Amino acid sequence: MEHVMSKKEQDKLLQELVALHPADSAQKLKDIAKQSQKDYEKLIKKLPANVVGEILLHLPDSLKDESYGFLSINKLKDVISDLDSDDATDIVQDIEDFSQTKASKVFASLPSDEKKEIQKLKQYYENQAGAFMQLELFKIRSDKTIKAAIEKFKRFKKQEDVKNIYQVNLLDKKNKFLCALPIDSLILNDLDKKFDDIIADDLEAIKAVQQDEHKAPFDTDIITHSVLDTDDIKNVIHMFEKYDLSSVSVVDKNNNIVGRITNDDIMDVVEEVATDNVYQLAGIDKESEYDDGILKTTQSRGVWLGINLLTAIFASFVISFFDSTLQSYVALAILMPIVASMGGNAGTQSLSVMVRELAVMGIEDKDHKSALYKEIIVSLINGAIFAVVISAIVYFWFDDVALSVVIACSMIITLLMAGFFGALIPIALTRLNADPAVGSPVVLTTITDVFGFLSFLGLASIFLIH
Repeated sequence: MEHVMSKKEQDKLLQELVALHPADSAQKLKDIAKQSQKDYEKLIKKLPANVVGEILLHLPDSLKDESYGFLSINKLKDVISDLDSDDATDIVQDIEDFSQTKASKVFASLPSDEKKEIQKLKQYYENQAGAFMQLELFKIRSDKTIKAAIEKFKRFKKQEDVKNIYQVNLLDKKNKFLCALPIDSLILNDLDKKFDDIIADDLEAIKAVQQDEHKAPFDTDIITHSVLDTDDIKNVIHMFEKYDLSSVSVVDKNNNIVGRITNDDIMDVVEEVATDNVYQLAGIDKESEYDDGILKTTQSRGVWLGINLLTAIFASFVISFFDSTLQSYVALAILMPIVASMGGNAGTQSLSVMVRELAVMGIEDKDHKSALYKEIIVSLINGAIFAVVISAIVYFWFDDVALSVVIACSMIITLLMAGFFGALIPIALTRLNADPAVGSPVVLTTITDVFGFLSFLGLASIFLIH
């Protein structure tokens, strides 16, 4: 029988959920939902709108959809209004996926300025920087004083218009983006100083370095980096990694500042991409793993296991051509798994690196050749090293020089093919506009097994069987 909390238990838990970090509150609510859907519903309904909004962002899709179903239009309106523009847009899109009718009613109830913000963010494609930015930011003209900026900063904090302010964005006289300064620079300078006086020398020095590549870079607090709202988010991730940024300003084609992307947004993107890749490499649907029951999860995994079974049968079919060789030389059956295992691991290493580089870093077409060349060289070096190791082991194990040479040659061939195809398959899929993480492991496993068995047993048939 489903346990239902008493009012006293609910009140105590509500206090805990409000006090906890939203991620911890979401985890606690997930645990409660498993025990009692009624308790989960009551708690979500009673929580303040600003708390519910932050919690929803950390819940799996199944619980989000359930919440959208029983939360009222007014409650959802308040939830969205209390969130930053980027998170508010995410929630609106989630509600649209759940119910277009309810989403339309919620959207219609929002204030006009919030509608405009959400519509603006929804116009971007899902891979564009603009889709990940928030419109709330701290900006001021560069001809203003530090004192004026601090006063504005105080108003922002009091009104909670902008959260997590890392930098002040400076605009020129035409209100175009000029540069940004860390927020702590406001307390390190004379209050009556204008920003123009602070940044003038450094901006000139930065321009000189940009014009003359031989000039050494210098240490400065000024941040001149910005991204276009239409830039690919992969390029933004690369910029955060390269320059160790906390926040980056987003501008349009006319250099008007339109928003900002913070490091927590980038971390969410990287985590999502990495999670998707890990699941896809294993042939698992991330959403089904989170949300579906045992039967559906079993079915989704079973499809890929079935494909893997077919490829394994194909590899076994290759082995069947050498049944007489295996019968004549029993040691081959003992050593055969070593070659296949080494090939599989080497291929997985190359595959994982390439999928990560393509999915997160976004390797350009011109770099594909060098990436492929690198994997071939690495595979050859590792192949040679482990060929020497395994040949020595086999010699002392079986006291057979010819067998040692055969497995050494097979090791080099197998690792070379594993590295080559481990890098080539994701690149080829990317050029075909397919997800490099989907399908690659199954294809790669088949190739490494086939080349491993063919090279080992084929060489054995030529040089060991008389």
